[in-house]
Amino acid sequence: MNFRSVLLSALVVSGAFSAVAQTEAESSAKEALDAIKAKKWATAGTALQTALMEVNNQIAEEFKLALPKPAAGWTEESSDGIQTGLGILGGGSGAEKTYQLIQNQTDESYTETPSVKISILANSPMVSTISMAISNPMMMGAMGKSVKVGSEKGIEKAEPENKSYEITLLVGGNVLVTISGTGITDRKVVLDYAQAIDFKKIKAVMAE
Repeated sequence: MNFRSVLLSALVVSGAFSAVAQTEAESSAKEALDAIKAKKWATAGTALQTALMEVNNQIAEEFKLALPKPAAGWTEESSDGIQTGLGILGGGSGAEKTYQLIQNQTDESYTETPSVKISILANSPMVSTISMAISNPMMMGAMGKSVKVGSEKGIEKAEPENKSYEITLLVGGNVLVTISGTGITDRKVVLDYAQAIDFKKIKAVMAE
């Protein structure tokens, strides 16, 4: 894919977020296009990377809106660490929330605080790697068992003896959603959080 086609793709995605401030993305995209016309490739590359980074940041903000509210008796904490990490690794969009059960300090029935983490990942090489596993029964069998949440297909890894459950779903063919629980004694807790995700929102954000 050449500079021009990548730039046009960035502009199309950027346009999907017109309600959000896109000044830097738009100015960087214009700078890249002008530089391409002038054959100033170094300038074009830097500006294009900046535009794509801003678009990915906006996608990440939209993904956050698809994450569910905490269940009754639970708290939530958002993290920007996943997006920062993707930026360091070369790009991508992601959002992440961790939910924890509110415990009474006198309650000694838990050896660790039950928690559920939901991560959304797009525009990353990891997506294509996992999607191949999900679509290949032999590979899927080595990673876990097949699972569906609504109409979304994925892989589930369960370790009840370790109070650990993880569901990884391929949404819309281009987004990975992982729901992982630790300190969880009931699989239904993780499944309930998975079912509360707004998959329609995720698909709308990444629609071409």
